[in-house]
Amino acid sequence: MEDRRDLRIIKTRMNIKNAFIQLLRENDFNTITVQNILDRALINRKTFYNHYQDKYDLAEQLIQEFFNECTSFFELRTGHFDDMENFLNYMNKKI
Repeated sequence: MEDRRDLRIIKTRMNIKNAFIQLLRENDFNTITVQNILDRALINRKTFYNHYQDKYDLAEQLIQEFFNECTSFFELRTGHFDDMENFLNYMNKKI
């Protein structure tokens, strides 16, 4: 199993994500191919597939990371809520 703290792995994943995000700014998701990502990230196919199953897996992981960041930020700013009722009570007090 690969060590997620390995700097090479961190840099490679960051490179792939940045290449993918750049491509999304220029093209529709459906037109982007794994080869486009490989070309932009300057990596080979094996490297890509060592980290992601396909472009859908890459997109899903990026979305999950975004939601995790939003959740962390929200919890930092408002506190942790065990259920929706606690959250709604908090929001009603703020309004």
